[in-house]
Amino acid sequence: MGPLLDTLADGLWSLQTLAEGRADHGALICPVHGLHTRAGEAAFPLAYAARKRGDLALLERSLLLADWLVAQQRPDGAWEETPDDWTGTSVFQLMSLAALVDLMGDGLDPGRRTLYHDSIRRAADWAPDHMGLRKATTNYVASAAAALTLAGRALNEDQWRRTARHFAREAAGMIQDEGLVRGEGLGRRFLKKIYIKPKGVDIGYGLEMTLGALALYSRLADDPQVAQRLELGLDAHLWFIDPDGGLDNSLGSRGYKWTMYGSKTAHGSQMALAYGARFRPDFKAALERTTRHLAGYVHDGLLASGPCPEKPVREECPYPTIVRAVNLALALFYFPESGVQAGKIPADREPWCKNFSELGSYIIRRGPFMATVSGYRNRTRFPGDTGPITYSVPAGGTITHLHVQGYGPLQAATHLVYHPFEPLHLPPPGPQTLSFCPRLRIHRDGATGYSILESRPIIDVEEAPGETIVRCRGRFISPNPAGRHPASWFRAEYRFTAGGLSKSMVGELAPRVDVMSVVEPLVLLPGASYRAIPGGVSVTRGRVSMAVLARDEQGKTVDPSEIRAIRCPLPALEGLALIWRPAPKPETFLRVEFQVPPAPSAETS
Repeated sequence: MGPLLDTLADGLWSLQTLAEGRADHGALICPVHGLHTRAGEAAFPLAYAARKRGDLALLERSLLLADWLVAQQRPDGAWEETPDDWTGTSVFQLMSLAALVDLMGDGLDPGRRTLYHDSIRRAADWAPDHMGLRKATTNYVASAAAALTLAGRALNEDQWRRTARHFAREAAGMIQDEGLVRGEGLGRRFLKKIYIKPKGVDIGYGLEMTLGALALYSRLADDPQVAQRLELGLDAHLWFIDPDGGLDNSLGSRGYKWTMYGSKTAHGSQMALAYGARFRPDFKAALERTTRHLAGYVHDGLLASGPCPEKPVREECPYPTIVRAVNLALALFYFPESGVQAGKIPADREPWCKNFSELGSYIIRRGPFMATVSGYRNRTRFPGDTGPITYSVPAGGTITHLHVQGYGPLQAATHLVYHPFEPLHLPPPGPQTLSFCPRLRIHRDGATGYSILESRPIIDVEEAPGETIVRCRGRFISPNPAGRHPASWFRAEYRFTAGGLSKSMVGELAPRVDVMSVVEPLVLLPGASYRAIPGGVSVTRGRVSMAVLARDEQGKTVDPSEIRAIRCPLPALEGLALIWRPAPKPETFLRVEFQVPPAPSAETS
C-alpha cells in the first residue's frame, strides 16, 4: 500500500496551486470542476506521505491544503461538497482533519493547532444533529462514528465518543445476517431530509465505506458488539472479489458508479481489509490482491474511472484519487502490519456456488469463470428535469459480471440507458454509449421489452458432476410500465464447465412480436484483440483466447446480425455488442457459447 500511496500523493501534489495571496492558495485544482471541498481531505494522506519521506517542504504543502480546507468551513461546522451543496460529506472532512491532528501530534505549531482544533470541534458538534439513519444513508452514519471517534481522540472529548458508539451500533445493525449492508441508494426526501430509510444493498459502498469506517471505529474503540458484526460483513464481501482483486459491484444499488475496482466516490476497500488482515490470512490475501489491482488503474499518478478511459487521466476529475489516497493512508497509519501471511480468498477455489437471498442472486465459480447471476429487485429513483428517473439494477437472471481467469472482466453490467444520475460524478454519454449488460430484447406494436428489467425472475441452480447449471425464467418488461408484455416470457439456462459457458435462451413470444434480439456485449480490455469466426468472434488477450458464438436448435452456427463497437463512460469500458436476431416463432431459441480455448477461427476482422 505504501508505494501506491506515494504514487497517488505525487499525482495530487502536481494539482496543487501555490499562488500566494489567492483564496485557493494550497488547494487542489480539478480540471473538470475547479475546486472540490473534499479535495481538502487529501491533506491527511499527503502529510502522511511527506512525513514518511522526511520531506519538510512537502509536509508544509500538505498543511497548506488543510489550511484551505478549514477556510471553506461554514459557521455551523459543516462543509458543502462544492461544487454541490450537500453537507453530509462533512463527516469525511472531519475524519481526515482529526486523523491529521493525530498524525502530527506535537509537530503542529500553536497557531495551526488552535485553528484545526476549533474546526474539529465545530464539525464534531454539527455531526450528531445531522447524521443517523433517518437523515443519511448507512455509510454516512458509519463514517460519522469513525470521525467522532477520531475527534474524541484528538481533543479528548468523551461526549463525542459516546455519540460515535451510538452511530456505530446503528450502522452495524444494518449488516444483515448474510453479511451484506442495507441502507444505500436514494431514500425518500422531504425538505432535503431523508425520512424513510433506503433499503438498497451496494457492494462497493458496503465494503469500501460502511465496513471501512466501522473498521476504523473498531480499531480505536473497545466495542465487541460492532466488531462481531464487522467480521460477519467482511466475510460476506470476500465472495465479491475477483481472482485478480477486482470488485464486483454489478448488482449494487449504486452500481451506476462502479469503476471495476470499486465505487467511484467510495474511499476504497483497503481500510476494511487491513482490519481483518491483522488476524486472518484470507483478509490479508484480499488486501494484497485489491491493492495490486487498484494500482493497475493509475496513470501519471492519478486514478482512471475504469480500464478503458477515453481521455487522458489528467483531463479527468481527480475525485477517485483523493478518496482512495485517504483510505490508503488511514489503513497504513491505523492498521500496522501484524505478520499474518496471505492465504486464499474464495475466488481461489472452485467449483462453488454462493447464494445471497438478500439480493435474490448467485455467484458461480467454475473452471476459468466467476459469474454473478442477478435477480436483485432494487430500483433507485432520482429527480429529473421532466420527472423522476429510475436506475434499475439489471436483474432477470442475466449475468451481470463474467470474469475469465487470465483475461479479466469479459462482461459487466452498466445502465440499460446511460444517464448521469449524479452529474458531479458521472460523465455525459457519448455517441457509442450502449449498455454492456447481456440481455434479451423484443419488439411488439412499436414497444420494446427487456429481460433485464424483470425484477422477480425465478432462478434455480443445480450442481452436477463437472458442471454448474443455472436456470432462469421471467417476463419481458418495458421501461414504460404501460408497455409491459404480460404474455411474452423468456427462459435461460447457463451451463458452466471447466472449458466453457453455454447460454441457452428461449423466448416464449406472444402474438405480434416482430422480432427478438439476443445482445451479448463483450469487454475489450487494453491489449485485447478480436477476429470474426463463423457464428461470432474470437477474443484474445495475452495467453487467453475465447470464442463467443451462437448456434440454433440443430447446432448450426448463426452469424450475428450486427457487431457494434460500444463504449461506456462509467465504468470506462470499450468493447463489442454482438446482436443476433433469430427468426421469430412461438418459441425462439438461440444458444451462445463461450469457449476456452476457442473454436477454429476463420476470417480476420
